[in-house]
Amino acid sequence: MSPVGLFVETRFRVATGARLRMHFLVQEGQIRLDAQVRHTRQGQGYGLKIQSVAPKDIPQFDALLARLRATSTTRVLAQD
Repeated sequence: MSPVGLFVETRFRVATGARLRMHFLVQEGQIRLDAQVRHTRQGQGYGLKIQSVAPKDIPQFDALLARLRATSTTRVLAQD
């Protein structure tokens, strides 16, 4: 996941170009966003470009990204 996109692992098929409304419930709280399918990998999932995040969910989205970055950095440091 990044500020502009994410990859969703699923076996469900979704057409490239489809627009999706997604709702996440994570430890930071509820996050609702609109996204467009940019590419698919059959049997694996699809890549989404984030179009917008619900305005009141932006603080939770920012906090989630910060947590994911910190977790990613910690894993890299632990492997060194």
